[in-house]
Amino acid sequence: MIIDNKSWPKLKDSLIRFFFNELSLKILISLLTFCAVYLFCEKLNSFLMIRVYINMRSSYDNNPRVYFHNQKGDFDVENLVMAHIDRSDGFVNLKFKIPEEIKNPMVMSLFVGEKEGVIEIKSIRMETLFKRYQWLAGDIMREFVPNENIAGYELVDGVVRITTKHNTPFISNWNIGDKYEALQRSIDKHYLSYVFGAAAALIVFFILRKKRFPAIDPRGKSIFSISTASVFALFISLPFMSTFFLITYKVNITEQRTLARKPPLKNFEDLARFVDDYTQYYEDNFGFREMLIRWNNEFKVKWLNTSPMQEQVVFGRDGWVYLSALNIINDYKGIKQFTNAELAEIKHTLLERQRWLAKRGMKYYVIIASNKETIYPDYLPDYIKKTGGKTRAEQLMEYMDNSTVKIINVKDALLNAKPRGLLFHKTDTHWNSYGAFWAYREIMKTMGFPGSEPMDISEFSLHKKYIKGGDLYKLLSLSDLYTDEDVIFHHIKPYRSVLGKPGNYSNPCWDPNTPIVVKEIDDKHLPKIVVFRDSFFINLLHFFSEHFQRSVFLWTMTFDKEIIENEHPDIVVTEFVERDIDRLSDKKIRELTGPATPTQK
Repeated sequence: MIIDNKSWPKLKDSLIRFFFNELSLKILISLLTFCAVYLFCEKLNSFLMIRVYINMRSSYDNNPRVYFHNQKGDFDVENLVMAHIDRSDGFVNLKFKIPEEIKNPMVMSLFVGEKEGVIEIKSIRMETLFKRYQWLAGDIMREFVPNENIAGYELVDGVVRITTKHNTPFISNWNIGDKYEALQRSIDKHYLSYVFGAAAALIVFFILRKKRFPAIDPRGKSIFSISTASVFALFISLPFMSTFFLITYKVNITEQRTLARKPPLKNFEDLARFVDDYTQYYEDNFGFREMLIRWNNEFKVKWLNTSPMQEQVVFGRDGWVYLSALNIINDYKGIKQFTNAELAEIKHTLLERQRWLAKRGMKYYVIIASNKETIYPDYLPDYIKKTGGKTRAEQLMEYMDNSTVKIINVKDALLNAKPRGLLFHKTDTHWNSYGAFWAYREIMKTMGFPGSEPMDISEFSLHKKYIKGGDLYKLLSLSDLYTDEDVIFHHIKPYRSVLGKPGNYSNPCWDPNTPIVVKEIDDKHLPKIVVFRDSFFINLLHFFSEHFQRSVFLWTMTFDKEIIENEHPDIVVTEFVERDIDRLSDKKIRELTGPATPTQK
């Protein structure tokens, strides 16, 4: 049947009559009832989540965090919840809402503070609406174990008094698995949302079945206008209704800042500031915000093939993604360069470190892990071109050419290894295990001490593994929609190195999800080493530690003399990714010192 100009009005009239007849409207109203009741029940169900309450006070403004992890002590930064306490608050009940995505943890750790001070805890509660577990002060002393960054841990007048000596103090309960599982079982009520939604929809339908609706003229000219206006009004009011009725759809997105907290209105004097503070709070927390951000990012990436955060991430060719923050692109182009004063400051810092170590009979090496675009410029977008100027790494290598400080730049080794296989993740800033292996071989060849001969690729069986999208897609909150590949190294013979214990010193890292890693080999002929490193060294650890009697890996750019003197190593290494090359200067590190915040490394 061909629809012509004469038959179209009849067809249009029939369609409108079909969709606007009484039965269709009654079914539509019943479906809307189901959706409303389902969402309401799901919101009520969200109140059944596991919560942790800690009654505590702090001697300074503080951001305590609760971590959940496994028995090995492996932390996942996504498995944490943060709260805030002011030193003027006195004892308060801090509430931590535990996301339902956290499944079957074995250990709960409380990160009690960010700097030196005193924290006092009266009780810790982990509960749902139906079940509760509580630890009073005496129970906390028995069941929560302090780490090495807690100088004092004592029971005083029914209160646990914790004296911290560094910025990563935490206490851990290593036996919460059964309790957490019991709490999860007590709140598994999602099926009731469907039951109540279906029951409400059926009740509404049977009530409406006997009701007569007013006659509707589908041919009326205003039907389309009214429908369009109604749908538009519904959608623009969703964020407000979500906020007002506390109904939302949970989506995990990556925020690189702390969202505004709901401001208190304690007295009339606060009113002027309250309006601006509440506006900021609402902009950060309005209903469906996370979902809308996620949809916006997904639409731009999938349909427009463009980055929703050009200042952070740029898309290259063939699925390659690059970091654009931190002046990386300008550094690659040769636009962002060191001044002579900055080069002199770095040289002075490195020579001072080398002299200090030489007096103690120790060697010093600096390792530069290449940026992704340094090794794979082939896939950068066409508008990113080098201008002919030197990168900062090239400047530094040239400036330090006649220096006694040994700088190991693995750039040439990686470029030579490119034909062998993929060396970097397409969706991540980091090299993969295969790239790390060839960097490791270059480092060990350069060090050249007895026992430093690097392992050969033939000593491993290699397996390709697909993983979820890397840190660049995580910045866009889309890592679960994309995949990347890695190479898994299985040593044919067992590794010689085993886990060891750190010495009696504080962890210099800002957060306990990056603990001190110590590896040991029972061979007195091998040297000892201390490595100040970043995230690029993660894939190097297993290879590197096979050549040292004791290897201590610390995630920090600070040259920590206390740790060096405690460990008495033969070799000290500072490793950093090329984009952080300015942190070789002690002056720059001092500028960055302060309340630590997570950064992509």
